Amino acid sequence: MDFFSKNTAEIIKNLRFLNRAKASSSTIEEYKNKRFKNCLLVLAIFFILSLSLFLMGVMENGRGNTFKRRSFDEGDYRAEVSVGSSYGEKEISLYISPRDYEYEELLEIYPKFLESLKREIPGENNSLNEVSENLNLSDRLDGYPFNIEWISGDITALTNEGEVFRGSLEKKVNLEALISCNDFLRKVSFDVRITGFSKEEDFFMGLEENLREIDESTKTENTFTLPDSYEDQSLKWHVKRDRTWIMVLISGVPITGLVFFMSDRDLYEKVKKVKHLYKCEYPNVVRKLGLYTGAGLTLRASYKRLWGDYSPYVHEEGSKKALVASLLKESINRFDMGESEAKVYEDFGKATGLPEYIRFSGILVQNLKKGSRSFSERIREESMKAEASKLENGRKLGEEASAKLLLPMVMILLNIMVLMMIPAFLGMGL
Repeated sequence: MDFFSKNTAEIIKNLRFLNRAKASSSTIEEYKNKRFKNCLLVLAIFFILSLSLFLMGVMENGRGNTFKRRSFDEGDYRAEVSVGSSYGEKEISLYISPRDYEYEELLEIYPKFLESLKREIPGENNSLNEVSENLNLSDRLDGYPFNIEWISGDITALTNEGEVFRGSLEKKVNLEALISCNDFLRKVSFDVRITGFSKEEDFFMGLEENLREIDESTKTENTFTLPDSYEDQSLKWHVKRDRTWIMVLISGVPITGLVFFMSDRDLYEKVKKVKHLYKCEYPNVVRKLGLYTGAGLTLRASYKRLWGDYSPYVHEEGSKKALVASLLKESINRFDMGESEAKVYEDFGKATGLPEYIRFSGILVQNLKKGSRSFSERIREESMKAEASKLENGRKLGEEASAKLLLPMVMILLNIMVLMMIPAFLGMGL
């Protein structure tokens, strides 16, 4: 109980820090409700996942001493059981074989199987009456329990595996399929017509063979010369150049465009980062200047005192204090050169590009023009605004960080679910 009370107190403290404007009991309750809903959602997901795995286990393995057999194409599976008797208890691993078909069932599905087989055999050919590519002679068809053994009538033209050897003349080959499953046995014959080479195919095959002979006979020479003619046909040769350079050139255009736009984006991100650092340091700048002017120093003396506070950081790189120090140093140098104090203050705000600094510069310039009657009060108000803005920025950064962490958390949860579901589905043969 003490832990939960301390935790609640810490939550209240953190909520007040992040959002003072909403530090009420309703905000705390809202936070607690959101946390409770998230926990309930995760618990529900894992409960549903566990229930699904349990139900799949029941469907897969059955209940009590009865197990459901899988179909022939799913194969056997292992079941872990525990048996009790007067001799004690023992755990046993069982391998449940797939269900076999009755002879009458095989007769019933055979016609459909044969139609599917006739569609599979031609492969990439239009039909068995015009074969120029290898046939698809598999030993099984998905979804059917039959085994298939192929026997070719001429293995010089068509092998038992379906490989086709063409010649100048066409050939007719008788192809037999022995279809079996347990006591079921059938033999089916197919007439296959293997087409011969056309004149064009025969010409170019002979030309390729001729080129190989020329290469073999001229290995000792420094060059390889292509023939001007073959079989009374004049030949015109064109060397096929490697066109990778064209693809490289074409792909370089969008990549160049991408680099162009990414350079702008990179510049934008850098400017955004620098402005963020300026904004983070703004409350300190206003607060310190308010302290010095409130202590009785003139505005110019307070400004120089502010530069004295930031001067040790001027040589640091990338820090928020170094950025402000650089602007203050430039302002002090311009003072020493005799430039207008109002102009220096105005340019100080414009250099950051932020409305907060521009507003701050306006207050300083107004003090020079209208006197310091309400200056302290305005600086105090600006300091309070800067602190409130700082808290709001902190809250936004926290929300952005939470949003960035949400996707990895969801991905981890999905990975866990997949890792738990895959073995279950594999066990079911899905």
